[in-house]
Amino acid sequence: NPDGWAWNERRWPRGGGMKRKNGLRTCSRRSADDQITDGVDLNRNFGFQWGYTQEAGSSGRGCDEEYRGAAAFSEPETRAVRDVMDAHAVRAVLHWH
Repeated sequence: NPDGWAWNERRWPRGGGMKRKNGLRTCSRRSADDQITDGVDLNRNFGFQWGYTQEAGSSGRGCDEEYRGAAAFSEPETRAVRDVMDAHAVRAVLHWH
């Protein structure tokens, strides 16, 4: 998430910060800590069971922290990952968080 990385670097230059959302304008409301809650949570923008239910960890509301985006792969960041995986016939990925 390049947008989140840059935001974290500006906000907490010595480390810390957990901005998961990209920089897409999705909301004009500020959160309790005076941060704009814009963006799509890129972890929730991939195609597998995208938007299956709101109770399953994502939201269709742009101001929510778990906003999944307008559609699966609606964001350039997730499309880029999908396209690289398709081009190289990747069969499995291990994410270490």
